[in-house]
Amino acid sequence: MSPPRENIDMMLNSPKKAIIRMFLMVSVTFIVIKVNGFLDIYWIANLSTEAISAVSIVTPIYSIVAALGLGVGTGACVCIAYRLGKHDYRVANVMASTAIYLGLVVSIPAILFLLFGTELMFYNVDEEGVRGLTREYVIPLACGAPILILTGIVTNFLKAEGAMRAMVVCSLISIPVNAILTPVFVYVCEWGIKGASTATVLGSLVSMILMLYLLHSDKHHIKLKLVRPTFSNVKEVLGVGLPKALEEFLGGLTILVQNIILISKLGGDAVAIHGLTFSLMYLFTILSDSMSAATQPVCSTAAGAHRIESMRSSMIFSTLILIGLSLLVVLFLELFTPEVVQFINGGDAGELEEEMILAVGMYALMLPFYLLSRLASTLLQVLRKAHVWAPIFLVLSNIQVALLYFFATDIESMLIIVAISTSLLGIVGYALCHHYAVTYDPDAVERMIDNGEGVPRLEKLGGNKTA
Repeated sequence: MSPPRENIDMMLNSPKKAIIRMFLMVSVTFIVIKVNGFLDIYWIANLSTEAISAVSIVTPIYSIVAALGLGVGTGACVCIAYRLGKHDYRVANVMASTAIYLGLVVSIPAILFLLFGTELMFYNVDEEGVRGLTREYVIPLACGAPILILTGIVTNFLKAEGAMRAMVVCSLISIPVNAILTPVFVYVCEWGIKGASTATVLGSLVSMILMLYLLHSDKHHIKLKLVRPTFSNVKEVLGVGLPKALEEFLGGLTILVQNIILISKLGGDAVAIHGLTFSLMYLFTILSDSMSAATQPVCSTAAGAHRIESMRSSMIFSTLILIGLSLLVVLFLELFTPEVVQFINGGDAGELEEEMILAVGMYALMLPFYLLSRLASTLLQVLRKAHVWAPIFLVLSNIQVALLYFFATDIESMLIIVAISTSLLGIVGYALCHHYAVTYDPDAVERMIDNGEGVPRLEKLGGNKTA
């Protein structure tokens, strides 16, 4: 018996309803995940300040590893949803199989990067205690890298089908597992900091096992019958997803270089003001990332079904909702700026209160553009133009760094440069998205796929177009 198509049919026939429903579900998941992250920090902070330092060293390195899984996963989501819109169930499973193989392949350099990348940062660490704690924390993450990467990839299989309820349940199941195991491993088993990272891996493992179980039920089209991928399979998934991974990597690298420039030119206060305020803005990426997660499968399914007007209207609908929500956040931040500053500074902004108020006010104005750039990045994946955005993102990021290096003479000029350049990123990103959405040619995409630039024709795979 063929699996039901109710989720796919909703994405095709009621795209706005599907986007809203999936947006709300994913938002809840992201909020809970962030709360869980705070709980992890709480347990680790009770160990020692050295433990917090160790986590701070590993976190940026791990974010690069996570970007690898993100790239493969989002690439697979677009390719699978596109095939489901065409009723090409066999090819959808081939793309899923390809993503699994790619996840296993990238896990190898991920393990090495976690281990040796952490070691390379030790020359900045004087305390031997921090070095030892860093090694303890990173080893479970390195050993569990395949699990962490594959969990993110399999999550995108459910997202591609529009099965957001199943995706949310599977994602959230890791939260109580992690919340329970972390204090048990850290304090009861006396594993210390390595207990926290071990709990993280085991939480992801439970989530992945549940997702694999659900995918093998009669309710889903993706069955994960592993098939040897072809070069064109790999090329299509990476062609869509790799630019996104590159963007995340470049974003992290830009922040690192930017902080080096700021601390050398303006001192630690400038870095603190920028870091705290931008972290607040980053918190609201829950809105853009949730909207991206909801819009990506809906638009990809419409593209596969050649319902191009539906794809375009869904993109516009998502954009308007995101802008509306971001403007409400801007209004709140501008009206309650002093209270927000007191909150993010733990109730005491001290001598930096005036500068912090200025920073929150200016960065709030750029927030809609910042969120729009993140949504545009996802929409360009759907339009198969992510490779165009990656070099533009690199150029604009370098321009921001150069402007800070040459023209940031005080905190106010720093804020102006960051606000304007980040806003420009959103404007350019969405302008590109609009252009490629208007000129999108479904027949050209099909020709690209049939010419071996995407996935081979079904007859080459020995399959047909029915479940």
